[in-house]
Amino acid sequence: APERASAAPEGLVEYRSKDGYRLYVPAGWNKVRGIIAETQWRNPYDPSQNLVLKVSKSLSRPYGGISELGEPEAAGDYLIKQFILDYNSTRIGVQRNAEVLRAAAREGPGGRALYDFDVRLTSVADSNPLAAQPELRVPQTEWTRRVIETMGVANGQLYELRLQTDEDKLDQVLPLFAQVATSLYLEEKEAPIEGVPPALSF
Repeated sequence: APERASAAPEGLVEYRSKDGYRLYVPAGWNKVRGIIAETQWRNPYDPSQNLVLKVSKSLSRPYGGISELGEPEAAGDYLIKQFILDYNSTRIGVQRNAEVLRAAAREGPGGRALYDFDVRLTSVADSNPLAAQPELRVPQTEWTRRVIETMGVANGQLYELRLQTDEDKLDQVLPLFAQVATSLYLEEKEAPIEGVPPALSF
């Protein structure tokens, strides 16, 4: 297996976690305590751009592999439900919608399966949420964002890396997001895996 690069590419810094993963994050982004996950970074110059690393356990038993969520398309259905829960708004008349545009699988180090997703996330708000007549509550799109997610399993846990931006800026940041997403390196704590994850699968 190829050796892991000893230094992060220009514009990125390596982050190592005790939770069994490491990855590159954009230099200059601020590490903050997030609502969805404890590990989160934000672009201080663009509030729409952030990086979230969510680690979760199965309520019934440890995850044995990402295939337990089904093929990528089926895992995408699971992802939609998680997005609706994670990004739900408590504001009256606001609805968050998620749509998986692309889903694909790739093989990571040691034969570990990783799933990649391209998700469109929208926030829709009624123009007059307190109006009694439905015709006066006109839905309007507040924002549309894209999320590049990489999902994998190690240590019996599900790891979800999410990179988010306004949809109209995706083309600008996609090369950066691809570098970050493909740097995600999941390690079994008792048996570290060697090698570097391959490129995004779409």
